[in-house]
Amino acid sequence: MHVVLVEPGDFHTGFADNRKLVRAATPDSMYRRQFDRTLGVFIADEQRGPPPMDVARVVHHALEVARPRLRHVVGMPLQRSSIALKKLLPWRLFAWVFRKTYEIEG
Repeated sequence: MHVVLVEPGDFHTGFADNRKLVRAATPDSMYRRQFDRTLGVFIADEQRGPPPMDVARVVHHALEVARPRLRHVVGMPLQRSSIALKKLLPWRLFAWVFRKTYEIEG
């Protein structure tokens, strides 16, 4: 028996259509503007994401091969490369890229 970790990025599934907001995300919250901007990036990534069949293919392959790799990162190129960037870049630089990607101020 083998253990396999499938790490999907954003996929166009409709999963987030049922997203629930916590009470702290009220319109008068001091964080609401930032919240809305970052949520917009999440929604756009989900809508332009690849089809979920890509994940299904990776899972199927992992089940079929005799010795599957431990980790399978599946998703858009930027999301896949962020795994390597996190290991390679100094933390402050990675955090800057993360903030830029998700339009986070500060």
